[in-house]
Amino acid sequence: MPGLTMIMTREEDAAALLAPSPMTSVAELTDRISVLKEQESTYMCRDFLGDDGESSSSPPASGARGPQEKLVSSSDRAKMIEWSYQVCDFCKFNRQTVAKSTSYLDRFLSTTSPRALKAKVDKRMYQLCAMTSLYIAVKLFEPLAMDASLLSEISHGCYKPDEILSAENEILTALQWRVSGCPTSHDFVHDILALLPPSAYHGDETTAMTIIDFSRFQCEIAVCDYGLSMQKKSTVALAAILNSIEGVDESLLSARSRFRFFNRVSEVTGFELFTRDVNTVRTRLLDLFSANSGFEMPQIANLTPICTEERYTNHKLTRKSSSGTADSPVCVSRQNLERRPYARCA
Repeated sequence: MPGLTMIMTREEDAAALLAPSPMTSVAELTDRISVLKEQESTYMCRDFLGDDGESSSSPPASGARGPQEKLVSSSDRAKMIEWSYQVCDFCKFNRQTVAKSTSYLDRFLSTTSPRALKAKVDKRMYQLCAMTSLYIAVKLFEPLAMDASLLSEISHGCYKPDEILSAENEILTALQWRVSGCPTSHDFVHDILALLPPSAYHGDETTAMTIIDFSRFQCEIAVCDYGLSMQKKSTVALAAILNSIEGVDESLLSARSRFRFFNRVSEVTGFELFTRDVNTVRTRLLDLFSANSGFEMPQIANLTPICTEERYTNHKLTRKSSSGTADSPVCVSRQNLERRPYARCA
């Protein structure tokens, strides 16, 4: 399976992205995060594939499976998400659109819609629903709409435009048209990191963009992972941010600055940063990141930092070497990552 390229923010875009908005206050961030927290509970999906990663739901009576027909698995899901990323990258869409479309697909398959039940045991139908979910997300969140006939061409004629439109109607109906307010882990990352003041990293744009880019990439990989799809998006975002911060040298982001940032996040958002769920997701993201990028982001043993201003245990991002040892750069190296930009959805 081809890899997913890690997109690093260009230097010319960093200044605009990091520039503080005069309209954004702590009160506004608090309100936005509060709304996101309420929405994420509404837009959760259930374990529609079962604990073994394969569909355990029975299809409708009219769609009984044949002896050779296989159930849709988490691997099939990952392949379709990676295909969606490829389409978005080719069309220069925002990768967050894939997170939106995946939420539509997962929630749709959690319903009792006849098409959803069939899609869990019919790979052709599953692919149609996945493509249509992306089609819906592009129409809602991208400046250029994707016509159904174009999507039919992309599928090499496997699906006709009327099939796509029919699937669109059934998906929207099953979701009760709840598609515009679907929060993603990217949304939480954006608002939570807005609480990190430039003074914490001495105004160094490279340090700030490293934290942002690594957090985003972990969110992108998390979309591909079926187990993480059932975690709260805020939990995935917190885990990604904590992992990314641990990859920055203490000389660039001091222990005191980290401690104050963690306290500020807890006070403003009400999140508990070092719960069992967050630690579990952090471990999974670390495994995915290491397996897919060839880099490691070692953390302290139990993923629970010593939160005092006098002492904070910090580890750096390390790169695997051929001898099995790890080389520790001064900080997360953007140049090293650009030499090996590919990551695979596990």
